[in-house]
Amino acid sequence: MNKKTYSDSMQMLQFSADFDKKTIEKMEIVARQPKQCSDTASTKSRFKWQYAAFPALACAIVAGIIFVLPLLTDRVIGSKTTFSGNTKTENVAPTSEETNTVESEKIIRMRGDWPGYATIQELVESCDHVIIGEVKNTLPVVRINETANSLHEVWHNYTPSEILIKEVIVGTMKEGDTVAIVQPGGSYAVKTENDEMETITEIMEDIIFLEKGSVYLLFVHGEENVGKGLPYSYYLPTPQVAYCQIVDDKLIAHEENHLFENGTSVKEAIAMIEESLNAPEGAG
Repeated sequence: MNKKTYSDSMQMLQFSADFDKKTIEKMEIVARQPKQCSDTASTKSRFKWQYAAFPALACAIVAGIIFVLPLLTDRVIGSKTTFSGNTKTENVAPTSEETNTVESEKIIRMRGDWPGYATIQELVESCDHVIIGEVKNTLPVVRINETANSLHEVWHNYTPSEILIKEVIVGTMKEGDTVAIVQPGGSYAVKTENDEMETITEIMEDIIFLEKGSVYLLFVHGEENVGKGLPYSYYLPTPQVAYCQIVDDKLIAHEENHLFENGTSVKEAIAMIEESLNAPEGAG
């Protein structure tokens, strides 16, 4: 109890003849005041604690949002990413039915027994046509049974090219016509005994396939509608000298072409071919 409270309490005491009873009652009333003061102080102290606790709790919540929430978000995102990855893997994994349809590939490398030509005259005389043509399209590969005169069944792939004739130098072809000329090799899909698809790729040594859109000087064997065991009657007898690509009116010759040098002009090449036609048989 402070001094002021004590002084006020003493003034409230009025001593009289009946001191014992009345005084005691007043003293009991006054005696309760320190307790009420104590409760008031406690209440004030409790309010002060609450005022301090609310900001502290708010700071804790903000700190949780700043530091803890990103960690939880990372875990959730990581979980989603993993699930997505697993889903993709399951989707692309082949089933047993799909596995049975997956193609295998067999690669066969072959060496051709090409005929040799010592001179341009020999090459021209062996051919049925000499033309300048543009490759308009590469046609689907065909697989031909060539078992004739063989103890075992023999199959080979051929790649046809659709050629637009731009100029006829030798032969009966017509300018503006389109013919198909085959080259050995290429890839062909066949069904095996187990009903599985297998791609057989034949690579013939020295063969360079004609390119779509390119122009060539071509020495062609075969006649239209004449068998020769091929679905297309026209073919090139040898890769080394039977065709030269033409770029900027000059020949791009095979590295083993000993009849036409690389860079020979088309005009000069045609003159050499025409000259060979007028040369005596067996002339160099």
